[in-house]
Amino acid sequence: MLEKILEFIRESGQFASDNQKNIDFADSEMKSEESWDVVTETDFEISRRFDKFVKSNFADLDYIIVDEESIADLGDRPMSAIKSHEYIFVIDPIDGTLAYSHGLPFYGVSIGVFRNQKAILSAIFAPSMNFLAYGDENGCFVEENNVRKKLDPSITAAPLFTNKETSTNFNQQKKMNLMPLDIYSSAITSAYLSSGKLKGWTFRASLWDIAGASFLLENVGIVSFDATTDRPIDLFDEKLFSEKLRMKNPKIVCTPEYYNNFKKLFSL
Repeated sequence: MLEKILEFIRESGQFASDNQKNIDFADSEMKSEESWDVVTETDFEISRRFDKFVKSNFADLDYIIVDEESIADLGDRPMSAIKSHEYIFVIDPIDGTLAYSHGLPFYGVSIGVFRNQKAILSAIFAPSMNFLAYGDENGCFVEENNVRKKLDPSITAAPLFTNKETSTNFNQQKKMNLMPLDIYSSAITSAYLSSGKLKGWTFRASLWDIAGASFLLENVGIVSFDATTDRPIDLFDEKLFSEKLRMKNPKIVCTPEYYNNFKKLFSL
């Protein structure tokens, strides 16, 4: 399965990269009143291609596709619909669409696959940054600038963090000796966490924002915590999400040993 997913994600990333040259932000659509919540025709086209791809390659599976651009297709109780299938394919066709629509490189295609609600595959590709992170039961890897490395859970993470949710406690930031970094893409941020380029981040995410990297993060011991309950997040717990599959509470993503420090840092 992984090789087929990687072939699709590379082709889709190249398609997005080629199309970006011709995008005018004025042609983008606003999905809500939030300034960052935009969608382009490229998002829709990759979604259509993924639907055909899964039908062609995995028709024998009991599956459902969760796609940021077609949540309405899941009905009034999307989580119940999702959990009624053995395989769950979650795609964010372009994560970081605002950056993408403005010609910036901070975007990527993200795919996560789950079986019985357990992550079994991750693939995230940022074509303009030449960065690919992926993994399954046979191992997790990062390819960057054509160099392939296995993810190492013992690596010392870079002293960087991303805060998309709250004000930062600067005294705590100084105490932890960290600097902020925002790359405007949840998928890439998660992949960076798994590869040691970041130490932690907070965000009120949607399911597709974090599903693509779930297997990678688990592989290196990084946990997504509900910052209100202090418990690890179950991605398919209906109580944690709105009807549009957006998390009700902010999350903190880091290794368990740093959780309390990050909670202070993010003033949560």
